[in-house]
Amino acid sequence: MSEEDFRTLCILFVLICVVVLMFLFSFYELCVVPCCERRLSDDVQIVLETYNGGGGGCVICQEEYKDGEDKAALIACNHKFHTVCVATWLMNNDTCPLCRTYVV
Repeated sequence: MSEEDFRTLCILFVLICVVVLMFLFSFYELCVVPCCERRLSDDVQIVLETYNGGGGGCVICQEEYKDGEDKAALIACNHKFHTVCVATWLMNNDTCPLCRTYVV
């Protein structure tokens, strides 16, 4: 292989790498970033209430409710969770963490 052929192959290789990187960057911008930046939809119907005893706990964080603590009930299935826990869950999921009922 001549030196000119080698240089041509090197340039071709670099161009192919650039095209592949551009494709991967486009995929990242179009698919990955929007998924990571998902926000809690206004369509989610949640009822906020204050815990006043009675036992039970949040199945997301596995901690018992404490008196005076806020918890959220999903209207679709009436399951209750810590408000912060269920908000975080629903940023990445469209279903109830307990029964998998579609809530978003």
